[in-house]
Amino acid sequence: MNAALLLAGALSAAALEVRVEPSSARPGDVLAVYVEDEGPLERLSLEVAGRPVPLFPVAPGRWRALHGLTAEAAPGMVSVRA
Repeated sequence: MNAALLLAGALSAAALEVRVEPSSARPGDVLAVYVEDEGPLERLSLEVAGRPVPLFPVAPGRWRALHGLTAEAAPGMVSVRA
């Protein structure tokens, strides 16, 4: 299962760097999502496979999230949107 990155959202002239690990996941794995921004954000939200996932600030401009893939997840691409 591959993690496809779709970058979108309400940004105020800020650039995002989004990294998902592992880059090739299997059903039952946990995805770790790392987001870094270069400017002030009006808001930041995350969706994995169309479901909202909470992001937690870990430092100024750095956010983290964890998302578990169900064991019944079908093989294929999973979209990650920040």
